[in-house]
Amino acid sequence: MNLKKLDLQGEEGVTLSPRELDLYREPQAAKFLATVSAEGEPNIALIISQMPIDNGKVAFGDFMMVKTKENLLNDKHLASVAVSEKLEFAGFEGEVEEWVDSGPVIDEINSIEFFRYNAYMGIHNVGIIRLTEKTNLPAGASYLGYLSDFLATHLFGSLIRERNKSYLSVPSAVRKRFNSLLGVKAIAFVGDDGVPRAFPSLAVHLKRGGTLVLRIKKHNSEVARLEEGKRIALGIVTQDAVSYQIKGDFREARSFAGAKYGVILIDEIYSSSPPLCGERLL
Repeated sequence: MNLKKLDLQGEEGVTLSPRELDLYREPQAAKFLATVSAEGEPNIALIISQMPIDNGKVAFGDFMMVKTKENLLNDKHLASVAVSEKLEFAGFEGEVEEWVDSGPVIDEINSIEFFRYNAYMGIHNVGIIRLTEKTNLPAGASYLGYLSDFLATHLFGSLIRERNKSYLSVPSAVRKRFNSLLGVKAIAFVGDDGVPRAFPSLAVHLKRGGTLVLRIKKHNSEVARLEEGKRIALGIVTQDAVSYQIKGDFREARSFAGAKYGVILIDEIYSSSPPLCGERLL
């Protein structure tokens, strides 16, 4: 089924490039969706069902969405970021234009392999996003560059003292995955205009007490300009399909050995995968 033939054309001006369209169609790409709560709190969740339906719109299935759905029913603004296995990047900001519960868009989302072979996981409600702005991202990162950033971030993270006033004792399973070389991470916060922003954040180091250090690069350079106390959400998905979300306050941007890092004080941890999808762990 070719959804490009549907009468769902987006407004002219905001379109994804062929490379970006291919990335969002890639089944193995990690696709995150950032939203904002009624209280102004950022949220970021792994929404793998995001699928372009033409150059101006993207559809996504309502599947195990807890806070994301609640936020979107209150505020239609969102941000999306996708990272491929080759560390290619794409992202955009948009608005949920409508929700549909039948028709070819539902069929297309349900044709995704993850849902196709799980009848009880079928999608029955789909959101249609109208793109409003593309995120300014580089095309991607090199494996060698990421490895270098990963090692440097862990070195800096091991040297920095815990900044949290109350020691959190982050669960070892959560810390292990955030500190893994193989996990894909994305960061979200709310801009001054009230619209969520989302960016890849590959190299991070999470300490036992909840202090998180992340490497600031071109793909997440806006982090360096955040004010102290800005609320942050960081999501991760690993190769074993485990996903978590952590939230906290941005503390500062610091330089070490010629590189720039952001320091975040974590105060909330959530499971983002079954069977505890959306449940707070800490």
